[in-house]
Amino acid sequence: MPNVARLAAREVLLQPLPPLIIGPNHTTSSAIHRVDFVGTLVPWPNFEGDAIAAFTSRTITWNTQTIDVTMSGIGAVDSVSQEQLVLGDETGLQGRLNERLSRPITTCLQAQGHLLRVGDFKASSEAARPGYSRVPDLVVLDNSAATKVVGEVKTPWAPEHVDMLRDGVELFEIGQEHKLRRILGMYDINYTCGLMY
Repeated sequence: MPNVARLAAREVLLQPLPPLIIGPNHTTSSAIHRVDFVGTLVPWPNFEGDAIAAFTSRTITWNTQTIDVTMSGIGAVDSVSQEQLVLGDETGLQGRLNERLSRPITTCLQAQGHLLRVGDFKASSEAARPGYSRVPDLVVLDNSAATKVVGEVKTPWAPEHVDMLRDGVELFEIGQEHKLRRILGMYDINYTCGLMY
């Protein structure tokens, strides 16, 4: 019989994403577009430390309501708690991220009283405006459907995708912005959403 653990918001956020199961037949091409981000780039020298400090801050009152359960141990291998789907392209990856990342994050935001939800760009107020041509893979929306965060999903198995962000950030940190601008410019966020950076 498997062990069942009840998880509140903090515990849900501490759960690692399950490993992807990549099918023997899958896309191998790069999906990096030749578009550059033209907004202002500003370094955030201690991003990881600042994120950890915010998460572990004693000023946060964590909601202790059970919002999820996980199964582990004997009998859990065929449960919903374990990854079951096989991926072959970016569309499949988007679906897995929506299920395994966006849904838990949204549930935690709601449980903590933050009026934000992860969703599809088509659900945003910006999508209702005529003339947008590029669509982010995911967005974070407030209660009025205004876009607060945009996200792009790339398959991790295409060789061009594996280290591109790390390399782009490393080059940016030594004053070479072009590669990071290309990565961030995969779609023109300024035009699509009118966001400030």
